[in-house]
Amino acid sequence: MIIDKKKIKNPYLLAYLKTFNIKDGEEIKNYDFMFWIDKKHTEYRNIHNMPEHIALNNEQVKDFCIFIGL
Repeated sequence: MIIDKKKIKNPYLLAYLKTFNIKDGEEIKNYDFMFWIDKKHTEYRNIHNMPEHIALNNEQVKDFCIFIGL
């Protein structure tokens, strides 16, 4: 995927780009982002003793966004 931040609305993807200092025009592999965000979800759930099978509520999503660097 070629990055164009103006077209990206996914906050998790934007956090990934920020974390790895990826600029517009650079190419990323989708699976690298998928592995990273999955790992971050697991880390977050482990810190908060949350099971894998539940969805995050709105407050948890906000907290997760802070956790991943937004």
